[in-house]
Amino acid sequence: MKYMKVIVPLLVVVALLIMALPASAQGPVYVATTDRGRQAVFVRTAGTNEDPFGGLPISTSSGLGSASKFGLGGPGVFLAAGGKPSDKSGDGTTPRKSIYIGGAWAEGGLVLDRPLELPTCATIKLPAGTSRWFKLDAWKNKAQQIWLDDELNTATAPSGTAVFGAADSYMWGQTPGSSWLKNAWDSTWGVTQPATLGGPFMEGFVLAVYDPNNMRPNYEYPAPNAALYTTNNVRNRWLVSQSGVIGESSIHGYAQYNKNQPSHLLWYEGRFDGWAHARAYNQMIWDAVVSVCTYRAEWF
Repeated sequence: MKYMKVIVPLLVVVALLIMALPASAQGPVYVATTDRGRQAVFVRTAGTNEDPFGGLPISTSSGLGSASKFGLGGPGVFLAAGGKPSDKSGDGTTPRKSIYIGGAWAEGGLVLDRPLELPTCATIKLPAGTSRWFKLDAWKNKAQQIWLDDELNTATAPSGTAVFGAADSYMWGQTPGSSWLKNAWDSTWGVTQPATLGGPFMEGFVLAVYDPNNMRPNYEYPAPNAALYTTNNVRNRWLVSQSGVIGESSIHGYAQYNKNQPSHLLWYEGRFDGWAHARAYNQMIWDAVVSVCTYRAEWF
C-alpha cells in the first residue's frame, strides 16, 4: 500500500501532462523504410496562418541600394521588395495559406560535424477535385527532394512509403468523357476538365512544384509584390489582379513515379535558391489522405 501512495499521485501528474499537450503537436516520428529499418521524420501540421498580401519583405543589412531577390531597396528603405513566405502554416487552401514543411534537425545528431537534417512531412486529407499548397525552404547548394505518398484513410502521420492503392493506377483504361476523369488536371491550363493524360498525370494525384522565380514580382502592386502572394487564385495559372490578367505564374515541374525511389508514389528533385512551393491536387472522385514531404540532400 505504501507504494500505491506514491504511484497514484504520479499517475495523476502524468495524466495531467498528457491532457496539456496540444492535439496537433509537431515533432519527430519514426517511419518504416524499404530496407526494414526505421527513419526519423519531422511531422508538421496545418494551421490557420495566412501570409501577408505579397508575402513577407526580405530584410536587408544596410537599406541603401541593397539588392534582394525581387528588387532594390532605395535610400531609407530598410525592407526590400520580396515575397518571402513565413515559417507558419495555413490550411493549404491558397498559396498565402500554404502548409509549411520546412527543414528540421535531429537533436544531438551530427554527420561530418554538421547537424543531421530530417525529412519533413505533413499528412492531410485531400478532398476530391481540390488542391492544397505547401511551402518549403531551399538552399542553392542542396538538391531539394519533394515527394507525395498516398496513405490509408486513417493515417494522421506519414507511414514512410506509399500505399500504392487506387491512386497508383487511377487513370489506366479511362477514355475521354469518362465520369472518372471529371477532376482530371489539364496540363496546358492547370484547370480541371476531362482529358487523356500521361506521364506525371497518370496517378490519382498531381504534384506541381513552383520555384522562387515563379514568385516573380507583380508590378501592379507596391513591394513586396511576389506573384504567388498577390492572389488567392488556387488554380494559379493565369493570375488575375484588380484590372484583369497580369501574367502567367508558370510551374517549374511535376513530380512523377521514379523507379530509383520505388517507395514513393510521386517524386521530384530540383535545385532552388531561397524557397519553393508545391501544390498537391486530387484528380480522383473520392477524398484521400496524402503525405507531402521534403528533404535537402547533398548535391553531387
